[in-house]
Amino acid sequence: SFHGNVDYISLIPHLSLRYSKRPCNINVALDATPVLPSYEQIRRDFDTGNPMFITRGNPDLKKSTDCRLSFQSSFMVKKAHSLSFGLRASYMDNRIVRSTRYIAEDTEVDGFMIPKGSTFSTYENVDGAVAVSPHFSWSVRIRPLKLFFDARMSYDFSRDPSYVEDRLNVAYRHVPGLLFNLKSDFSRKYRLELRSMTSYSDVRNTGYSDVNYLDQNVSLQSKNQITGWMFVNADYTYMMRHPFKGAGRPLHDHRLNAMAGFRIPNSGVEINLSCYDILNMTSSFKTTVVSNYTQTTFNPNLGRIYLVTILWRFNSTQKGGNVNFGYRAPSLGRDFEKVPRI
Repeated sequence: SFHGNVDYISLIPHLSLRYSKRPCNINVALDATPVLPSYEQIRRDFDTGNPMFITRGNPDLKKSTDCRLSFQSSFMVKKAHSLSFGLRASYMDNRIVRSTRYIAEDTEVDGFMIPKGSTFSTYENVDGAVAVSPHFSWSVRIRPLKLFFDARMSYDFSRDPSYVEDRLNVAYRHVPGLLFNLKSDFSRKYRLELRSMTSYSDVRNTGYSDVNYLDQNVSLQSKNQITGWMFVNADYTYMMRHPFKGAGRPLHDHRLNAMAGFRIPNSGVEINLSCYDILNMTSSFKTTVVSNYTQTTFNPNLGRIYLVTILWRFNSTQKGGNVNFGYRAPSLGRDFEKVPRI
């Protein structure tokens, strides 16, 4: 087992600047966070709990330092337009990664015999983990059409060094994205929101094959306050992933949910009926892109679900009136917020 002390000296600086004067707001933050190796990562002995998966720490590991920069600015152009620009950047030195190799023949390491057919894992430090994500947004209120429109352009870049088996690989990720969001403003009782997100991922590896694919996400949401005591909401989402190279097969997912609520006048009783996955088409997939392969996991899915909720509020009424539930008018670039209105 590991004995002795390992000392790490870390500085945790933090700098934050803020400037606010109409029509401009600027926020800047800079900080650094140390990441210390765990006991399992620096232990000297071999972990043989599973003789086919043997792990050993590395007592020579150095601590990592995660440096982050955040910049956010917004400008109001006239009364109905706003622009914003943001940037997030990070750099990590001495990043701790896991290195695993397959043992084809019996191999002796520091007096310990590792049997053939097993895997041997340890930990190493790598440098050069970088991530940069600038984005630009534009919001406008279209008064003649009674609509709010938001557009966002983003670009994510990262340099991600890691070990795939026992080989050092550096993955360069380029992910441009475009987001459109359209919200209705013609009524406080009836709300519509249409959102579209498109992104293209290009992953280039120094030691393995490249991966690239297209993601598309479209959603439509409707919130309707029929009366002061009844509402009906619905939302539909379509997700698609189209691979071009090394990203598996095409994936599609549809989700349609609906909810209706009824409040008994002059009482604190509310009855909600919800139905999730009405089309019974949700595949519940999750895709993880690693350096040299793409892993798609399908989780068990219950399918269509009905849910009835009965809520009794003891203090929700006042003499001479009852509680209505509505939606605040959205401010520019913000989501709708459901709040009680008395």
